[in-house]
Amino acid sequence: MPIDYYGFLGKDIEEFKREVFAKYKEVFEFFESFNHFLQKMKFHLRVKDFDAWRIIIVALFIKSLETFQSIYFLVRNCLSVDAENLTRVLFEEMIKIGYCCKGEDGFKRYMSTHLHSVLKMINAARNNQDEFPTELFKIKSYNERKEEIDNMLTDQGNPKKINIEGMARKLGIIKLYNSYYRPVCASVHSTPPSLANYVITGKDGKIEKFSWGPRTERIIIHLYTAIDFMLRICKFLSAFFGMPTEKDISNFKERIDKLVNKYPIE
Repeated sequence: MPIDYYGFLGKDIEEFKREVFAKYKEVFEFFESFNHFLQKMKFHLRVKDFDAWRIIIVALFIKSLETFQSIYFLVRNCLSVDAENLTRVLFEEMIKIGYCCKGEDGFKRYMSTHLHSVLKMINAARNNQDEFPTELFKIKSYNERKEEIDNMLTDQGNPKKINIEGMARKLGIIKLYNSYYRPVCASVHSTPPSLANYVITGKDGKIEKFSWGPRTERIIIHLYTAIDFMLRICKFLSAFFGMPTEKDISNFKERIDKLVNKYPIE
């Protein structure tokens, strides 16, 4: 089952996987250890019934933990580009957890983002009915759906709409948003520059061949990025729930800093 004909489902991928794990063995083991700690921690984030604020934060954390593990699996299987795409998802989850932990107003504005999106969709459908499935409005009309959403926003105090950039600005990490998030979006949205990953050119600029199969480049960056975002999430949770402790966070930070020195970004 050669890679050229079976891609990432081919048996040849196993050789690449072994090489990658051997090269970054200590980093993978740290990732696994950190993940194990986070898995145990989730059982201690106690919330009370009907405490929507804390329930949402814990749910966001569990979602981010699944994304964290998915990045690991993609990297282990040499799907470097897709792993990078998922670090973007983890970034958004980190931003939303931090923003909700910042205060109840932030939680309400986050909760309203979905309602604002639905309202935008309703308005678009009302103005361009032939572009939307009629099934969306068989039970309730455009006006009924809009009135329903308007009332829900009113009940929440009419929180203003906010996006990821706005949340990042409020959290004081707008530089990270601009330096990391914006560039990664290019790959996620399959912009023309991102397709350079799949074309190999010679010195004269002519296409030599198309590239497919295992991608081991930048793997270490994706591992470090995912770990960094989870450490940031831990800090937000620590300030809100009192766990993990500052000592735990510092311990993991010291360990990863040593690994970064030992396995620098290539």
